[in-house]
Amino acid sequence: MAYAAVTSLMRTIHQSMELTGCDLQPFYEKLKSLRAILEKSCNIMGDHEGLTILEVEIAEVAYTTEDMVDSESRNVFLAQNLEERSRAMWEIFFVLEQALEYIDSTVKQWMAASDSMKDLKPQTSSLVSLPEHMRLMNFDESWNLLHKKIFEKEGSYSPEFENIGKQIALKCGGLPLEITLIAGLLSKISKTLDEWQNVAENVSSVVSRDLEAKCMRVLALSYHHLPSHLKPCFLYFAIFAEDERIYVNALVELWAVEGFLNEEEGKSIEEVAETCINELVDRSLISIHNLSFDGEIERCGMHDVIRELCLREARNMNFVNVIRGKSDQNSCAQSMQCSFKSRSRISIYKKEELAWCRNSEAHSIIMLGGLKCFTLELSFKLVRVLDLGLNIYPIFPSGVLSLIHLRYLSLCFYPCLKQYRGSLKAVPSSIIDIPLSISSLCYLQTFKFNFPFRDCAYPFILPSEILTMPQLRKLCMGWNYLQSHEPTENRLVLKSLQCLNQLNPWYCTGSFFRLFPNLKKLKVFGVPEDFRNHKDLYDFRYLYQLEKLVFDTVTTDEDDDDDDFEKEVASCRNNDK
Repeated sequence: MAYAAVTSLMRTIHQSMELTGCDLQPFYEKLKSLRAILEKSCNIMGDHEGLTILEVEIAEVAYTTEDMVDSESRNVFLAQNLEERSRAMWEIFFVLEQALEYIDSTVKQWMAASDSMKDLKPQTSSLVSLPEHMRLMNFDESWNLLHKKIFEKEGSYSPEFENIGKQIALKCGGLPLEITLIAGLLSKISKTLDEWQNVAENVSSVVSRDLEAKCMRVLALSYHHLPSHLKPCFLYFAIFAEDERIYVNALVELWAVEGFLNEEEGKSIEEVAETCINELVDRSLISIHNLSFDGEIERCGMHDVIRELCLREARNMNFVNVIRGKSDQNSCAQSMQCSFKSRSRISIYKKEELAWCRNSEAHSIIMLGGLKCFTLELSFKLVRVLDLGLNIYPIFPSGVLSLIHLRYLSLCFYPCLKQYRGSLKAVPSSIIDIPLSISSLCYLQTFKFNFPFRDCAYPFILPSEILTMPQLRKLCMGWNYLQSHEPTENRLVLKSLQCLNQLNPWYCTGSFFRLFPNLKKLKVFGVPEDFRNHKDLYDFRYLYQLEKLVFDTVTTDEDDDDDDFEKEVASCRNNDK
């Protein structure tokens, strides 16, 4: 959608200025004024193809411009001489001038189309009083409403009737109007268990399908009246599976790098994301599954009816494409196919589906399926968010190094152990080789890599270059050692780094921590030997912004039976459980 894409382009311009030192502020301000126009949503119900086409055009231009600015900014950053640097800088200016001229023209067309549709608003005014989303209820609220309408009104019923009543309340899908209609029906039929059971088995056919259509119209009205900054947040839920309980921390991580969140002065991007989640909860568009011990939302989800709307709108705006196998019977999901020239986000569940995305121009690729060990050519060159954290790689996928636009990368490694069968001592000190050139991913903000089992017996040996990516905000590592960690004159001070997860105790020194002045969260992680016999450790005096500090250990079970290497693997698996 246009608003989200323009916001993302603004963030890319800001990152370019940080990386290159180029003064791109005039372009940023111009986009800000254009975004303000797009923010004044016309809130029109229905499928208005002309308006949608213009929004998609603006979005595609913004995304294409982002890719070009990324490439040229990286050329400035890596330039070997003044001539190369100047050439790349002029390319950035030229690209942005051309893009803003086109976006400005298209926004004017969008405004004209929007104004011409204002007379359609009164047609939906009769529904405005209904959302309070017709609000979808949870099970307890549904049962309380049915109980009030029937059991309190009609007198006492046996426990068998209450059990059937609870089935009916559940099948009404949280729709108050449907519960009310069913209650009216139950009050009119004979009070026999067979009659009530028949109603419970046929709830969907008892209530007119017109009701479902009316509910969808009301929900769509609620969506169209969302503030512009919340619409992409809502549509993002199309990525996840039906009935999935989504961890809010993981969702916030993804939103923070996707580019569609507004940056607010005095707030981190994560705080902005959490505010958006709370706003969607307040509007009953997403539901809370459970809270953490301190009252924060830990997991959330989306009601089936609302998800139908989310899938439909995400497809119409080319915001999310969902790739599913034949087992998914959802009509909306099945109709959403991967457009290889589309810059949308792609949600997939199987490695075969990931293969279908080769040469796609997807903005984000998020795989939500189970653990499988496989290798794959990573040929989607424009991807910015690549989440393969639930899929095991035997080696570091070298194709990642060509994905220069990456902001988010999550990988999981487990080496091929068969070649070392026979003796644990035959296993090299580092099975996973993270290349030095990882630092060429100069836009990377979140980098997560680990083993699939918590207590794996072998560490990563990491190049110190992993700590030289200037935009890095969050780094999560398994048990690890750095090849070289002594600060040097040309070592970057990572002002953006806020979360460093699973740092080896060896490096908890004052000189090391001076490189990360804005670090807020730190987890120190290693084998017991790593915590012992080292001088000058645990010097946290330079971490002025530190809010959370955790210590944890990994255990390695040195089995005396060197001939049974598979037992070691099994031990790793059992420890994880």
